[in-house]
Formats: sequence, C-alpha cells, structure tokens
Amino acid sequence: MSIRTTDRRQHTAGGNRGRSIAFWFTTIVIVFELIAGSAWNLLTIDWVEAQLAHLGYPDYFAYLLGVWHFLAAVAIIVPGFRLIKEWAYAGIFLLWSGAVVSHLALGDGLVSWGPPLMFLAFAVASWALRPAARRLRDRPADIGPVGDRPEPGRRAWAVSIGLVVALSAVSLLTLPAAEDFTREWATDRGWVQERRPSPTGARSEVLELKVENTQYQALDLGRTGISLGDMDVYSGNAIRDGREAGRGGGSCQTIHVEGDEVTMQCVITMELERGSVTMQSIWARGTSPLDMAISGGTGDYRTARGTVRFWDIGTPNERVRAEIITGD
Repeated sequence: MSIRTTDRRQHTAGGNRGRSIAFWFTTIVIVFELIAGSAWNLLTIDWVEAQLAHLGYPDYFAYLLGVWHFLAAVAIIVPGFRLIKEWAYAGIFLLWSGAVVSHLALGDGLVSWGPPLMFLAFAVASWALRPAARRLRDRPADIGPVGDRPEPGRRAWAVSIGLVVALSAVSLLTLPAAEDFTREWATDRGWVQERRPSPTGARSEVLELKVENTQYQALDLGRTGISLGDMDVYSGNAIRDGREAGRGGGSCQTIHVEGDEVTMQCVITMELERGSVTMQSIWARGTSPLDMAISGGTGDYRTARGTVRFWDIGTPNERVRAEIITGD
C-alpha cells in the first residue's frame, strides 16, 4: 500500500514538473514576442509601417500596440495580479486572432497569418497551464481558501523583473538585425517595393496617403455595355493624418475585354504641395493592389520616377503608398 502511494506521489510530482516546464516555456515565448513587438512598434521599424499600411490600419496603431504589448507582457510574467492577468490573456487573444483574420481577409498566405496563429496557440497553452497561484478562481484540489494563498516573495518578483529587463535588452540589441530581415519579408510579400541603390544625388521620399474619392463618371463610349474605348473618369483628395495633403484625378480606358475580365489603361495625376506626380499602368479591373509607374512630374517632382501602389480601389478605404525618387 505504501509503495503504491509513493509511486502515485512520484507520478503526480513528475506530471506537475512537466506542466510547470510547459507553462514557463510557452509563457516566456509569448512574453518575448510581446516585448519584441513593443520595441518594433514604439520605434516603428519599416516592417511595422508596411504591415499596417498593407492591412489598412492607421499609423498611430503602432504606438497603441507598442504600449499594450509591453503592459501585457509585464502583467503576465510578474506574480500576483490575477484579475489583470486574465485581462492580459484576453487582450493578446484578441490581438493575435485579429491579426490572423486581418491577413486572411486580404487573401494573404500562411507565411503571413501563420506566425500570429502560432503565438495565439502558445498564449492559449500558457493560460491553460498556468499554476493555481496565477488563476483567478482555483479548484479546491489545487489550493486552499483564498486567505491561505501564499503571497509572492521577493525572489519571484526579482526573477520576473529580471526576465523583463533581459528580454527587453535582447529585443533592443537585435533590433538592427530585425529591421534588415523584416524589410526583406515585406519586400518578398509585395507590401513594399524593393529599394535599389539610388544614383549619386538622388533622393527618395515615401508618401502614405488615404484617398477620398469625390467625383466619378463611367462613360459608355462604344456599343452598349462593356466594350473597347469605355472610360472611367474620377477625381478626389489625398488625405494624410486626417488633413488634405493634395488632390488628383485621372481616367482608365478599356483596352481589352474577355468575358468578365476587363483590362484598362490608367493615367493619374496627383497634385501635392511641392508639385505634381503623374503615373500610369495597366489594370485588371476590380483587382487590388495596383502598382503604377511614375512617369514624370512638376515642381520638386519634375525628375520624379518610382512606384505608386493603390489598395482597396474605389472603396472608402482606398489608400496609396508612393515611393518617389528625384534627382540625378
């Protein structure tokens, strides 16, 4: 009888040890991701800018996400604060599940929505494996009455704070390398255009704007219905940080029709404070994003070249990112 009891206790102890290891492993993974994400967002590296632009979220989201990332990481890793821990786990569940849905909604592949799904799984595992002392409500078998719970000691606080400091230091020290490889990720996924070395004296400028369409007219110039020569004419305003930054307009003319697929030749001119930029491209109607080549300009942009990308064309969420190179 005593031998069986001893074996049962050893088995239970082994199970608890394995559960504890799994909890701390999954917890440190998500805490490191949160702290690294906080640094990336607050310092707003190119990857963050490109991802927010791709998903259609405003730039200031980076700062909100950076603050909440760090607060969630601290709430989860330190002892005590059981109710706040529950809110932190709920917050990161919404964060990563929202990232998965956002990428899926735009038709992005596994390489984009897979990482947030993985961190979501780690977060759920960490929450499920958390020990009794970190639970809001404890089962009788786990721990005694609320008043019997031991208060976290100084050692637990020192270890948790040490982990936050260490992971923060690693995140900041590896930031330059992170910027390099995440910039390649953004380029490979088509969120930004590849930046080639500019000739001597050339300058590069990136403009991220929201498009506010104000006028539109579809002209049926050929036979009734969609046919060659039909034209869409439009104009609107360019908005940056909630303010009008310019205006523009253009036209797209039908040059090929095959069933429901309509191909158009588009020319747009965008007038900004320091000059205008003209761009053109072939567009398969209804598709997004659209990349247009800058063909010229006026004022400070008289030698302009580069690429302009449009997303969500013709919708209230239409936005544009222009990478303009000027100079010799």
